[in-house]
Amino acid sequence: MKNLIHTGYLIALIFTGIFSAGAQSAGTRPFRLDMQFGGRMIHRELQPLTENLDFLNYLNGGNGNSAFGVLRLGFSFTPNDRWTFDAGLGMFSDLFSSQLNVQATRNIKAISSSWGWGMMAGFEIYPQYLDEYNQFHIQKDVDMIGDLDKNYRQHTLYDLGISLRPFLCYTGEKLIFSFSTGAGLNAFKPFEVLIVQKKPLGNLRREISYETDFKPVLTSHSGAEFSYTFYRGEAVSLGILAKAEVLFGFRNLTYTRTILTWTADNAHCETIYPDKTIYSKADITGGVFVKF
Repeated sequence: MKNLIHTGYLIALIFTGIFSAGAQSAGTRPFRLDMQFGGRMIHRELQPLTENLDFLNYLNGGNGNSAFGVLRLGFSFTPNDRWTFDAGLGMFSDLFSSQLNVQATRNIKAISSSWGWGMMAGFEIYPQYLDEYNQFHIQKDVDMIGDLDKNYRQHTLYDLGISLRPFLCYTGEKLIFSFSTGAGLNAFKPFEVLIVQKKPLGNLRREISYETDFKPVLTSHSGAEFSYTFYRGEAVSLGILAKAEVLFGFRNLTYTRTILTWTADNAHCETIYPDKTIYSKADITGGVFVKF
């Protein structure tokens, strides 16, 4: 994940190097730094217990709804009146930068002196947690010791997504507001886990290996951003901003399951397709910015 974060920094530096000369000669303030704090809410419809493990039933504690506090640091570069490039890093309470957003915005046409529209394309990756997914086997495989690993089972699940959204924007002397909605593709980063079981008071051992698949699905993406500049000086401008973003889709997590009983010669392998159900993520943040 560090490579992804470094990539975000590199993209921002490339954009800066390409366009900075033209932007500065125009006498504008093309750079914006911001710091925002807010919340993230994730909802996923819980599915009934079946013969097959549904990993998404164990998202973020396994209650179907979860909320997090999020701190976001953002960098924005506007080389001219048509293009804007954004890169943002997000973190939870551990202050580890595990979330990355990169976005390019293109103003296409002015509707009036204040209103215009355009297109934005973005990439994001953010984490969440699968907590105690081994409880599926502990509850279901009552004739076995469900999981010989006594540690707390938690896996970081990364969601990767791209989107393309048309937007409508209002630009005033101090106030800027935009709204966008469109579609994208999201997929969970693949991972592997192993469950080892044993017959109580016996020698029978069983290993259950899970290897998830990378399967992008169509998702909807919407967002709104508000910013207000309350101070303009000779060198910098200061202001406040707020953002809201919503992701929605019908999602599952497919995987290949391999069961080994006694020896590797008894391997039984099959691909499992849990039912797709509603999945949504909503981010609401607010903070301050400086332009220079």
